[in-house]
Amino acid sequence: MARHGGAHDIYRHPEIDGILTLPRHRRVTPVVAMSIAKKAGWLGRNKGDF
Repeated sequence: MARHGGAHDIYRHPEIDGILTLPRHRRVTPVVAMSIAKKAGWLGRNKGDF
């Protein structure tokens, strides 16, 4: 973890240039979850690829 704020944590991905901001909420919307997965490199180029 690079740093943390009031409601979000900021991570640096070791293999991808840039940062990953993760909300610390009990629930996140599917759109937010998909955005996190895409930025982390967990999804392929096509929507829904794992």
